[in-house]
Amino acid sequence: MFEKFTEKAIKVIMLAQEEARRLGHPFISTEEVLLGLIGESSGQAAIVLSQLGVTLRAAQREVEAVVGRGSDYVAIEIPFTERARAGLMLTLEIFRQMELQSIDTEHLPLGLLQVEDAVANVILQNLGVDLAELRTRLLQASRDRPLTAPACPPEVNTTTAGPSFTSFTLRFTDPWETSY
Repeated sequence: MFEKFTEKAIKVIMLAQEEARRLGHPFISTEEVLLGLIGESSGQAAIVLSQLGVTLRAAQREVEAVVGRGSDYVAIEIPFTERARAGLMLTLEIFRQMELQSIDTEHLPLGLLQVEDAVANVILQNLGVDLAELRTRLLQASRDRPLTAPACPPEVNTTTAGPSFTSFTLRFTDPWETSY
């Protein structure tokens, strides 16, 4: 799934994992992906969110206020929730529809914005973001961005390429289907 992601988009997912650990959550949900998007401050998504007044610290506080901190042990391998997985799958669909060369940071929230009841969208609205305006700005950023190659071209074998942004593993499972 991540072979079409740019290094910045992969970094977003890695930062989402870190946010899940920081919050003590045994899963990566839409709000952790949002925090990862903001945390990758050089990406177009973070720039657009910053222009709309969203800061990482404010978003972290809002996430903690809305969903709280977990007390669960967080495993090395952190699965995505059903909604986060749906957001990523919708991002892939956008990738196909827009005939993109790669998935970058501005494409990830476009998928999240389409997920019904996504906590990330509640967080954004609580921070005063107009979701329609955010979508418009992200689409514009996507059109204006020069073409970027994926972090790992399809012909590269990541199992022998050594450590890189593409050598991490993520499980796409619903945490409520698995006992911890």
